[in-house]
Amino acid sequence: MKRLSMLGLSVLLLTGCTEPIEKPVIPADTNEPAPEKMTDWTREDFKDVFDQYETAQDLLVALEADGLTPFRETFERVVITGDGIRHTYADVYPFQLDDGTYATVYEGENGDIANGPESVAPLFWQEASFLQFVEEIEKRKYGTSAPPTDVVLTQDEFQSIYDRHAYTSALIVELDEWGVSVARDPIEDVIIAGDGVKEVKADLIVFEVEGGYAVVYDRDGEIFKGPESIAQLFWNERDYKNLIDKNE
Repeated sequence: MKRLSMLGLSVLLLTGCTEPIEKPVIPADTNEPAPEKMTDWTREDFKDVFDQYETAQDLLVALEADGLTPFRETFERVVITGDGIRHTYADVYPFQLDDGTYATVYEGENGDIANGPESVAPLFWQEASFLQFVEEIEKRKYGTSAPPTDVVLTQDEFQSIYDRHAYTSALIVELDEWGVSVARDPIEDVIIAGDGVKEVKADLIVFEVEGGYAVVYDRDGEIFKGPESIAQLFWNERDYKNLIDKNE
């Protein structure tokens, strides 16, 4: 019997326990200091981080990791450049720095950082200039928010905006703030008047309105507001189709 007991003990020692022995947990070195977040931001500090990134979201994540986040809501769909009817838009993230200045990160429609020249999309602002910039944005139809898409105005609403502008680009920017987009590519170099010797040409910029279309006559950036007989503003569906068929 003693021999059988010893044999059982030997088998137990050879096969091991059914529950594995846990390895001791080695505590982390609590003496190693955690990375410090920046507490006082200057233009130079911001620029050092800014220069390391090409995409706006990566930059925002890095700034937040260092303790800096935008101090107010994003300014959505802000126009930064324009060339006739074509404009470039960006979302703008505003930061307030500890040296009394402001920084703005422009995010282009492809996600890249879209900051440019000081006159177009500046990185840093003095307080007075920044507050004026914010005031202009807040005056937009939807303030700091992006407008809804594919808005169709009544003829009276369109006329009211149209009457305020002499330049095509400015008209298009305000219409965009209302959510109104150009309906199609411009119809270029259309003869709208002539006496057989001299011709008057314009590019036709088309917008959809309730009950039809509005046609803006662009001559080298200026809106040609001639008589209805040669520069009709509103068109019904049938007459607009005839206009397109005639000039395409």
